[in-house]
Amino acid sequence: MIVAIGDALVAQVAPRYDVDVEESVYLQADSHEVRYPDVSISRSSSSEESHSISTTIDLGAVATIEPRLYTIPDRETFSQRYLEIRDRETRRLVTAIEVLSPTSKNDGYSQYLRKRGEFFISGVNVVELDLLRGGRRLPTTEPLMAADYFAFVACADELPRVSVYGWSMRQTLPTIPIPLSPGDPAAPLDLQDLVHGVYDRAGFAYSLDYSNSPQPPLGEPDSAWIREILRKLPS
Repeated sequence: MIVAIGDALVAQVAPRYDVDVEESVYLQADSHEVRYPDVSISRSSSSEESHSISTTIDLGAVATIEPRLYTIPDRETFSQRYLEIRDRETRRLVTAIEVLSPTSKNDGYSQYLRKRGEFFISGVNVVELDLLRGGRRLPTTEPLMAADYFAFVACADELPRVSVYGWSMRQTLPTIPIPLSPGDPAAPLDLQDLVHGVYDRAGFAYSLDYSNSPQPPLGEPDSAWIREILRKLPS
């Protein structure tokens, strides 16, 4: 999906802007928060060494304590690609586009929000596509509208206000604006056309097992709607 979005945008924003695929790496472990050390050790410069003060404390006889070996929990890393739109002349990052993954909505949620906050502080426009029904939603002060999927479009000069598009699985995906530098018109991105293209190129019509129930489970009205669509498909 990220590659398809990039291809669709290049035709609209070139040569004024470059569209690059970047990658974020998330760490999954028992604790998902970034921890900072209580004490750090760094090498001082020679000038600092010459003015350092050495203090020795006599503790008398010191018992020798042998270490025991333990195993830390397994850690697994996940990578997630995203798009950067940069001003070609200045190389300034103008807009970041994210397609949220199960990792960024669950185990990597805090790490993702940290990266998102760094974009906001840096004055970068941020577009986020939440095409997953499960996992944690992006935070907003007001409760989000009832919807299955969301697109968040945050213009740097309009923060903390953000435009949120929400739709159900029965609705056509919207066309959303991709903000660029002030004075340049936004680039329209047709999400429905992109999803159709990715679905066809990947052969999902043949590789997905539609006999399995989707997760999270659907309510009966949506389940009946899907069953009716599947009934009409060629066997």
